[in-house]
Amino acid sequence: MKKVLILLGLLSIGIVAVAQDCPKYTKAIKAGSDSLAIQNFKGAMRQFQIAQIASRECNIKSEELAGKFKQLFESLIALQRKAQADQQKAEAATREISQALQRENAEKRKAEILKDFARSQTFANAAYAFCEKDPTMAVAFALNSLSIHANNMASRSLLKAFNLNSWFYSHRYDRINYADLSKDGKQLAISSKSGTRLIDLATDQEQLLPYSDCEIKYLDNGNIVLYQPYPYLERNKPLILLSKHGKEILRIDQKYVNLSIAANHIILREGSDKNELLNIDGSSGQIKRETIPEAFKGYTISVKTFGKISVVYGYKSGTVYLTDRASFKKTLKIDTNYAINSVDCRNNDLLFSFIASGGSKLAGGYSIYSIDQRNPHPSDSLVFVPVDADFFYNRARFITNNLLIFTTGKGLAKIMDRSTGRMIQISAQSAIDNITNLEQDSLFAIARRSGDVGIYNHKGQLISNLIGSGGVNEFNNTFVKMATSEANDRIFTLSRDGVIIWEKPNYNLMASAQDKNALEKLKKLNQKHALNNDEIPLLKSPKLVTRSTSSFFANSLEEFSLKFSLGAFNDELKTGLLKDINILYPEEEIEEDLFMLPNKSVSQEYYSRFFLLNPNVLYQIIAGEMQKNRIRKLDEGTMAQWITTPEFKGKMNGKLNPVAIR
Repeated sequence: MKKVLILLGLLSIGIVAVAQDCPKYTKAIKAGSDSLAIQNFKGAMRQFQIAQIASRECNIKSEELAGKFKQLFESLIALQRKAQADQQKAEAATREISQALQRENAEKRKAEILKDFARSQTFANAAYAFCEKDPTMAVAFALNSLSIHANNMASRSLLKAFNLNSWFYSHRYDRINYADLSKDGKQLAISSKSGTRLIDLATDQEQLLPYSDCEIKYLDNGNIVLYQPYPYLERNKPLILLSKHGKEILRIDQKYVNLSIAANHIILREGSDKNELLNIDGSSGQIKRETIPEAFKGYTISVKTFGKISVVYGYKSGTVYLTDRASFKKTLKIDTNYAINSVDCRNNDLLFSFIASGGSKLAGGYSIYSIDQRNPHPSDSLVFVPVDADFFYNRARFITNNLLIFTTGKGLAKIMDRSTGRMIQISAQSAIDNITNLEQDSLFAIARRSGDVGIYNHKGQLISNLIGSGGVNEFNNTFVKMATSEANDRIFTLSRDGVIIWEKPNYNLMASAQDKNALEKLKKLNQKHALNNDEIPLLKSPKLVTRSTSSFFANSLEEFSLKFSLGAFNDELKTGLLKDINILYPEEEIEEDLFMLPNKSVSQEYYSRFFLLNPNVLYQIIAGEMQKNRIRKLDEGTMAQWITTPEFKGKMNGKLNPVAIR
């Protein structure tokens, strides 16, 4: 633009306002003026240059051409100024649009933040509603909440759920009536109206088989027996023997009235008045017909196996036959003179619990016989315990070789050491549905009609719980089945609500005071996860309200709780300890974020109850266990669906039954 202006100045110098007749000049001036009028500045410049040359040729001296150049110059200056003004307007408009977009994005971001905060808080509220009723559900909701937005409600839920001292579950199948766990704990079979599913618990791969609503039992070799549930109903389903891969080995269509499964054998009785049994090999499917004694006529037959011997007895009859496990030939008869209620076997010992009728009053007790498997001949009863009026035994079984457990219909349980005769009574609660052993750890689990499962050591100390089973039935069994894997790292429960697979934690929150490994494990666990990373929300650790006796209080059920504060809220961690247990109150924590509460158990031995108090550590532990498929992981869509159900909304402010929203 500057070059154009300089050129205009030079061209206009020396033009004299003297007009002479010159057609070329006149034509160029007119053409230039026309171009200037339509703002064709380039064309005007060219024509005015032609006019300038013509003026020299025609010796024209006129101020007209100088005026035209001046007019062109002023037009170009005006155009430049207009362009600059337009550019400024455009820049201003761009800035305004940019600011408007920034404001709009800020509003959108604000709305998204508020929406995320609302989502996070909703999941946190759900976690808190679950934290004492279903810890597994609680930690799933809490972790999802914290992954969106760090908040104290989810942190409190995480602390309460983790420190409740319950095992977490990895698999749950609700509204299932028939299921069983393989002995090695690797495969689960469940049956419903849609068929029978074989589930690999490591990979979650499923195989659907066309057998609906069947009772299920795994044999020791991993094969599976499917049969008609409810033996008192007319049988319309065949008995089917499957391999662990779902291949059919044997099908029996004839009706039978009695079924007993022991180790790798299936025993069928076609009629209560018949003196024959079908002895089915659970590996090959081969069938042998065996004759049974007249003493069992009219009784339901049960079979137990131990070593090379099978124990055959009639429920509530007083007769027991020992048979060779392979040939089923009778080797020994034992007359107990009592109505046998249950039989358990351990090494060379047989444990009978019995019910005896004395006039209108029932009595009961147990006997133990020692059997030499090479030459089956019972010694005299090693132990004979008649029942007293306050303790009516309805079930007896071995915990270990020397420890027995006895239970009553009223929910009482006693442990007896055979070598010393010492008895330990476990606190009375609701009726007992099932007992199973965790033999490698000398533990056992008691499932009660209240829906609770307690895990106890051989001294009667409550070591842990299985919390989250749900429903309660005062008059009928809540737990239909309970079993452990061979490695004792899994517990299977089948209750009225469905199937749950519980995973043994790799730490203990309750341990003997002499167990130094338990404390070291927790210290290492705490240190391993103490460092934060970008994926972990930075959460505040709680503070104990005090470090003296006032840190603890007992509720109406006389259960002790540990008080803590987080943010503006005071809360409590249930200890699982009762008021009548002697608690030693420590003055301070073992170390930051790890707290130990020593206490004296019912066996008068000291135990330590531990608490992990750093939510960041808990977040990482639980997230890691979910990654390994040891804690059930839920996607946000599933959790959102549960939260929006009417059952959940209706119970958020009251007593929440988690099963109702699953």
